[in-house]
Amino acid sequence: MTRERCPVCGATQLEEILELEDYPFAGNGVVLANQAKNLPYQSLRITFCHGCGMVFQSDQMPFETYLDMRQRQPVPPPITESGLEKSETERFFNQLRRYAPEGGRVLDIGCGYSGMLSRLKAIGFDVVGIDADERVTEGCEKEGYEVIAGRFDEALFDEESFDIIVCRSVIEHVEEPLILLGAIDGLLKPGGLMAIETPNFGQAFEKIAFGGFSPQYQTYFTLSTLRYAVTQHGHDILGGYDESYVALFTRKVDADEDPYDPMPSADVEEAFERVDSFLNRKEDIAEELSSVVRDDFNGPVAVFGAGLPTVDMFFYCDIYDNVEMVTTTDTGRHGGILGGTDFEVKSMDDLLKSGLEAVILSSERRQDELLDRLKPFMQDGGRVLRFTPQISVT
Repeated sequence: MTRERCPVCGATQLEEILELEDYPFAGNGVVLANQAKNLPYQSLRITFCHGCGMVFQSDQMPFETYLDMRQRQPVPPPITESGLEKSETERFFNQLRRYAPEGGRVLDIGCGYSGMLSRLKAIGFDVVGIDADERVTEGCEKEGYEVIAGRFDEALFDEESFDIIVCRSVIEHVEEPLILLGAIDGLLKPGGLMAIETPNFGQAFEKIAFGGFSPQYQTYFTLSTLRYAVTQHGHDILGGYDESYVALFTRKVDADEDPYDPMPSADVEEAFERVDSFLNRKEDIAEELSSVVRDDFNGPVAVFGAGLPTVDMFFYCDIYDNVEMVTTTDTGRHGGILGGTDFEVKSMDDLLKSGLEAVILSSERRQDELLDRLKPFMQDGGRVLRFTPQISVT
């Protein structure tokens, strides 16, 4: 069903800014090998709201469709095996501790293998998690945590029964984000803490050549749009951060209090210009990248990164025949198939043994860290192509 109102502010002054036909609905980018042939290809349509600057998927996606998408993905590895996820979770946890009470009851919505359950339990909190992926909840139960398998529903819990509610990488997937925030508000005790985090679409304007849009995301939040959403339910914003993920830590105020909002609203006209500039840049780089790969390298190349940016790069760029390998250091994706391609995701060891001349660094996140991991490849004479924000070859 096509949205006629903004899911955050309710405005009807909407503009469709992008339509990609036959786009691979590959979730986070990688699908299980036995699911690769079942991958659906559909139209991905994106809309901009001139009321608040929100960007969202034009067509509401039923939860069942999202869950099917998630079930095609490999099960994420435990937090101890994922260095990137571990560092991001540590940052979130350290911020949360600044505002958390000394103890109490915590609900982690979409707990996954986020590592928050173990961290909070270790410092004395009574924790419960909920996740729609039974493969994940089974793993949590084996570790001794109280978890519920299924979609989040506030009716599963008593009103005002939690001191803290954690919601990481969830709000972007739901059909109605304000309903989710209202349910969280109802379950929090007065003065309770909401800790929410979501991929930062604002970073896409300057730090992402490809990616940005994904079939699994119904909404694309920036700091200003997330701030606008959470304060509609009368929460004080205590703090947060604006990095590759945007996070806010808020306090539920009493009914007779006026919430204090220290963060300004976005300039909607400026937001639209930045989105438009981002889309134009993506088109320009796609055209240039195809030429660089064909003209500057003598043989086939590898792609380092097996996520949404890589899927998007293959969709936009005519480089399929020039690529021999897709590789990543994320062990949970090894052996899966990059959505929309026939490439099985390989390990860093496979890259070092390949003898390939060059690697395309598809992700622009954590450039220094990724280049550091490629040092052995470069020391053997390998070259690295990246977007900084223009194309450069090291």
